[in-house]
Amino acid sequence: MWIFTGIFMTTLLTSCVKDDKSCIAARGGGSNVVIIKPVYNGLTFSANDNVVDTVFIKYGTSTFPGTNTKKYDEFIVSIEDRNHVALRRLTCGVFYFWVVSQDTTTGNRITGGASFITDKINDTFEISVPLKAQ
Repeated sequence: MWIFTGIFMTTLLTSCVKDDKSCIAARGGGSNVVIIKPVYNGLTFSANDNVVDTVFIKYGTSTFPGTNTKKYDEFIVSIEDRNHVALRRLTCGVFYFWVVSQDTTTGNRITGGASFITDKINDTFEISVPLKAQ
C-alpha cells in the first residue's frame, strides 16, 4: 500500500512539468495564485461603491474567447477598494483572463484581456491587464 501511495504522490506532484501534456488548467486543487491588476490610462484601476471589476476566466486556451460571457468557465468579482482580483488555487496550465469594468468618469465600459501559461504548481504571479474603452 505504501509503495502505491508513494508512486501516486510522485506522479501527482510531477504532473505539471514543462511540456507535460497532462497539465490541464483548472481552479481548485492547485496552489498557484494569480493577481490580476486592471490598468486604465496608465493607472491601476480600483473597484469602488459604484463599479466592480469582473475577471472572466477561460481554462485551457490562450486566445480571447470573445465577449459572450457564457463562453467562460468562471468569473470572479473584485472586492471593493481593492486594485486587484486574486485568483487562488489555480493549477498549472493555460488560461485566458478577460477583465470587464467601467470608467467612472464617462460611464463607458472598459475591458482588456491577457493570456497566461505556467508549468508551476505552487507560485504567485502578478499580471497587469490594460483596459480600453469599448
